[in-house]
Amino acid sequence: LLVVDGEVTELDIAEVGPPLGLPAHGMHAVAFDAPALAPEAGAFLSETRQLRGPPLVKAGATWVVSLDGAPPGTYPFVCITHGARGVLVVEP
Repeated sequence: LLVVDGEVTELDIAEVGPPLGLPAHGMHAVAFDAPALAPEAGAFLSETRQLRGPPLVKAGATWVVSLDGAPPGTYPFVCITHGARGVLVVEP
């Protein structure tokens, strides 16, 4: 789940990945791509302890990310397990 300005959006792994026909089940380990983040975005995610989510090992498991108060910009992320990539955009 993604929370921005108090609005909750459910991100479906089938919509944001995995690429190349990888299954949308099994374990996922999602993290923001720290080297690709703007310094302000990286600092925000680090301070809010959201740079990396917990392992999602059960069907239907979720990781809730809150970008309330996050600086505008792009927030690239990756499924470490499968290599699926995506980008969240926070607008001003």
